[in-house]
Order: sequence, then structure tokens, then C-alpha cells
Amino acid sequence: MKFPLAFLPLALGTVLMGGNGAIAQSYPNDAHICTPGARLNLRESPGGRVLTVLDNRTSVERVAPPAGNWQPVAAGGQRGYVWSGYVCDGEATGAVAQRPAGTARFEPAMCPDVTLARNVIALDGLNIHRSNNPDSEILRFLSRGAAIILGSTNPSRDEAGHIWLPVEQPAMGYIRVGRDGVVDKIGNCTRFYD
Repeated sequence: MKFPLAFLPLALGTVLMGGNGAIAQSYPNDAHICTPGARLNLRESPGGRVLTVLDNRTSVERVAPPAGNWQPVAAGGQRGYVWSGYVCDGEATGAVAQRPAGTARFEPAMCPDVTLARNVIALDGLNIHRSNNPDSEILRFLSRGAAIILGSTNPSRDEAGHIWLPVEQPAMGYIRVGRDGVVDKIGNCTRFYD
């Protein structure tokens, strides 16, 4: 198919400009994690399986344009997707601004309507460990508001007085839910699937 030369500037403008008329960003480029929490999940695909967790201020490389709200990145020898709102340009040079507690509207994830469903309420989220020991392997990071299903409500305590509960979903393991008899990291679900 042939196009008249008069269409060349229009065609080049379409290629070089984004949807809002801004010049498209070149890839790859340097960035860093700037989440209001302590960590951010690096996922295999948008909303998919968690590959690892990235600490706030971790250097990453944007490797392609965003896929909806998900940014493809490379970090620490792995490639995956993170929530695009938590990726900032350049390297982390100063202190990362943290969202003050209670200023953002918090809406926990919806839970299945089962007795052992709970939401994570810890501001910095929770880790799922392989065993009820803080030195055991971390299997997954749960952000504040995440929905979980406990294995039971029979706690165990470690030598430091931390309270541990088994969890079945989203991964099998143990979560540290409180200390000295006070459970303050999880709460009852308030929103349920229909």
C-alpha cells in the first residue's frame, strides 16, 4: 500500500507521540520503587504470581511501556510487573515520602464468606513464613488490606513472645500477627464477595 508523502509527518507524529500528545518515553530507563509501604511485589504477570518483593528505594529498570496500571521492570536479575504508581523516575536520592498513617482512605480487599477469612491491617503488611519462626524462609509478602484465610485460630508463640497463626491462602505458611497476647496485625473482614 502506498501513502502520499503528505501523510509522513502525521505517521511519524503518531509513532513518536503518546496518546495525550506527549513524546513517548524510551525504554529501558532507570527508575526506583517509591511505594508508601516498605515493600512492593514483583509479579510474573499483571496481578499474577509474586516472584519476589522489592524494598522501597530499590533501583529498577523500566523495560517496556506500562500494561494498563502495571509497569514491566527488571530488578535484581528478574523481570516482572509492579504497580506503575509506585515506580518513580531516576535513582532514589533523598528520603522517600511515606504516606502518613490514617490520611489515605483504606479499603481492605474483599474476602470469601468463610469463618477463617481475615484482612491484613498491619501498616507495613505481613510476610508469610515457611514456619513459625522469623528466621524461616519468606514465602510471600501481603500488603495492608490483603485477604487471607487462616489454617486455624490456635496460635503458637515464639521465644520473643510473638504470636503466630497458620495461613492457608494465598499461600500455606505462618504469619506473625501480634505480640504479648495482643493480635494487632490482622482483623475480621468487613467486605465479602457476593
